[in-house]
Amino acid sequence: MVQEAQFAATVRDPIIIEDPPINIFVETLLKKYKKLKTEVHRVLDQYGIEGYRENLETLLNPDVLDRLRKVYGLDESTIQYLQVAIVNYILIQHIEKWFLYSNRSELSRSILSAQIDVENWLS
Repeated sequence: MVQEAQFAATVRDPIIIEDPPINIFVETLLKKYKKLKTEVHRVLDQYGIEGYRENLETLLNPDVLDRLRKVYGLDESTIQYLQVAIVNYILIQHIEKWFLYSNRSELSRSILSAQIDVENWLS
């Protein structure tokens, strides 16, 4: 009987690539991403809305939005604010993923992807 070997590795410290324009761009995206996420969580806290923090994209579902209107009394301006913030949040994830995985050699992509929590943009 042959057993398959399993390999697991953890990158403890990110590998920094000395390329200031790239680092500034990635840092800017990350700051905006965190700010939008915090703003959406603030609105959820304000209305006492639970159960959507792990998957904010769910809040774009029309049925979910109708439920939030009825159960929590969200007005249209708050709904629109949440929609715009979440769409921007998703766009930043896609831009970051596109940026890190385009126009780079395989090695550079691997090194760059270790800098940022890959699970955040792949989930």
